[in-house]
Amino acid sequence: MKKICTILALAMISVWSWATVSITVSPSNVDFGTVSMLGHESTGVEDSVTFNVTYTGLMQYSGVVYEDDVMPEEDAAFWISGTNMAGWIYGGDTYNPAEGQGLKVHYYVSAQGNYTGRFKFYSYEDDYWEVRSDSVYLDVAINVISGELPKIEYTLVNSTSDLKVGDVVVFGIGNASAQKVAISHNNTYLAVDDATITGNKLEVVEAMEFTVGKEDGKWTFTNNGQKLGGDNKSLVMGSGTMTWAVSISNGEAEIKPTGSSYPIMFNSDRFKLYDPNTTSFPLAQLYKKDNSATGVENAKAAVKAQKVLLNGQVLIIRNGEKYDVTGAKVK
Repeated sequence: MKKICTILALAMISVWSWATVSITVSPSNVDFGTVSMLGHESTGVEDSVTFNVTYTGLMQYSGVVYEDDVMPEEDAAFWISGTNMAGWIYGGDTYNPAEGQGLKVHYYVSAQGNYTGRFKFYSYEDDYWEVRSDSVYLDVAINVISGELPKIEYTLVNSTSDLKVGDVVVFGIGNASAQKVAISHNNTYLAVDDATITGNKLEVVEAMEFTVGKEDGKWTFTNNGQKLGGDNKSLVMGSGTMTWAVSISNGEAEIKPTGSSYPIMFNSDRFKLYDPNTTSFPLAQLYKKDNSATGVENAKAAVKAQKVLLNGQVLIIRNGEKYDVTGAKVK
């Protein structure tokens, strides 16, 4: 009888421990969108996206494994890297528990096709290797084509009345001396690249897209699950003041962190927060993604892609469209 009670007590402790563990992966899926092999046939193409992992109630160890049965490894590969890899199993190694902030999920592709992959995060006890949490997944996907990428079209936002929650926007500048669009975050600013701007239309193959939101009447701009923030004169992701005061007149947007006097302005190769008295730097412009655009999704958008089996054929479902494993659209 004493032995039975002991077993029941251990079982209750085990169940209670399992129930207290929680793991969060943000974003939980990353679609790298469509990339072209054009000009990279001999070297392949590689890129990465930052994501974060947090946990509560972790007892001893945590891990991540790659479910490699969903992608042909000879043509493409997904993997995770980061300066703080402690706490996650990768490549057969075990580390002590730690949150993975600023981890990166990478892809490498060398052939045309539609690829998906999945990483499974979990926690366990070393003595028994028993999982103590529901499995949490990071899904990744990429579509690879051989020809040129189509351009995405955006329209200049002329007033805040043209801006609504859920809109997808980019930061750009179009004047006599510069036609640029923000393409990535680089430590304290948004880095830019060339864009084609004609009238109130901006066209570009790839840009850093933000989804517009609102909190307590203030605007927010979110990319890959992280809100754009202001910290003194720096633009940061996922920290700082992450709500914004926005006023737009004739396409010039005064976008300032709540409580700050520094707007986002353009300077040579970047968008950053500057003193508004710096008249040589123009204010940023917002361009809204056209609903009717036929271009591909942003290469770093958090959009789910799924692999399904239909009538004996493996298909990829992406943004409501069906593709076969070669990347060709299926009607």
